[in-house]
Amino acid sequence: MKSTLEYIEEAKKKLGISSDNELAKRIGVNRAAVSQWKHGKSTMDVYACFQIAEILGIDPVEIITAANLEREKKEERRRYWEKFSRMRGWAAMLILGVISVIYSTPGAGNINGKKYTLCEYPSASARWKSHHP
Repeated sequence: MKSTLEYIEEAKKKLGISSDNELAKRIGVNRAAVSQWKHGKSTMDVYACFQIAEILGIDPVEIITAANLEREKKEERRRYWEKFSRMRGWAAMLILGVISVIYSTPGAGNINGKKYTLCEYPSASARWKSHHP
C-alpha cells in the first residue's frame, strides 16, 4: 500500500510541479497543511484525498484508506485498514479479470487456418459456422 506522501509526490509529478506551495494552491489548502502531511504531523482530510485522487485519476478510497491507516493509533484499527486495502486490491483484480475475459472472447475466430463465426439462433443455442471454401 502506498503512503500519502507517495500520493502527494505522484500528484506533484503529474502536475509537473516540485513545490509544495504550488500543490497546496492547486488542491485548495495552505502550504503548511502539505508540510504537516509530509512530516507526519497531521494527515490529509477527505477533501484533500479527493483532490489528490482527481489529479491522479484514481479512486479516492485508495488515498483515504492510506490516510486512515497513517492516522490510526490503535493497532486493531490499523489492521482493519490494512485488511481493507488488501481486499480492495483483490476485488479490483477480480473485476479486471472478469472484464478481460468478457472483452477478449471473440465473436469470430481462426482455428487451423479456417475462419469461424459464433452464430446465435432464436433457441439461444450457438454453433460455429465455418467460412472455409
